[in-house]
Amino acid sequence: TLERIAEIQRETRTFLVFDQGGGSSLEPGMRRLLVAGGDEVRRMQAAARVRETQSGLQQVSQPRSDPLAVLSTMSWPQNINEWGRLQKTIWAGHPKLKPGWIRIMSKTKQQEYYMRVADKESTFD
Repeated sequence: TLERIAEIQRETRTFLVFDQGGGSSLEPGMRRLLVAGGDEVRRMQAAARVRETQSGLQQVSQPRSDPLAVLSTMSWPQNINEWGRLQKTIWAGHPKLKPGWIRIMSKTKQQEYYMRVADKESTFD
């Protein structure tokens, strides 16, 4: 929240700004945190406190979805593009994957697996 950000700025004597990437390549919906201040230790403390705050908000605001239940309400995705587009819907509240990876549900095993989109390498681990 903005109040929490203001509190962190006061406590650490830093200035915090979220931006949309400023020309860098960010995933859709992602923002960058810029921490300004003359003292490196205080900047590090501010960044850590923001991460703690965000982590707590995510846990409270979005419970993990049941991917099979979500999939039962829609047409089963037919290709990688559809799986990629539906990641946040099917796996709402689940931990983020490394960049370039997506989750896919095996229709026969009823189990999720992971695919690296660049080379289509997949694994159940």
